[in-house]
Amino acid sequence: MKQGLRFTMAVEFDIDLDTVKKIEFLFKQKGNSSDTALKTATYPGDTKRKGTENIILIPWSQEETYRFSSGKSFYLDTRITLNDTDNQPETNIVELAMNPTLFSEE
Repeated sequence: MKQGLRFTMAVEFDIDLDTVKKIEFLFKQKGNSSDTALKTATYPGDTKRKGTENIILIPWSQEETYRFSSGKSFYLDTRITLNDTDNQPETNIVELAMNPTLFSEE
C-alpha cells in the first residue's frame, strides 16, 4: 500500500462467506493487543463482498493511509462470527507494509 492513495483492499477468505454473520477487521501499527487500532471495518457494514466470491472489499481514504508510519509494517487481524454457532474460526494476523509517498498530506 502507498500513503496518500484512495483504494480498495481485497481480503480473500478460505471460508464460505454465506456462513458468516459478521467479520471485524482491525488494523494496528504494532502487532500487539495494547496498541490502538488506527482503522477498523466490518462486514457487513462499511465493506462489501465482491459478487459471490469469498472476497471482502475494504475502502481506504487518503487520510486513513497517513495514520500508518511510512516504510513500516502494520498489522491486520480479523474476527469472524458464523451464522449458526458461537465458535469463531481462528485467523492469522497479517503483516502489511505502508509505502511512503512524495506527495504531502492534503
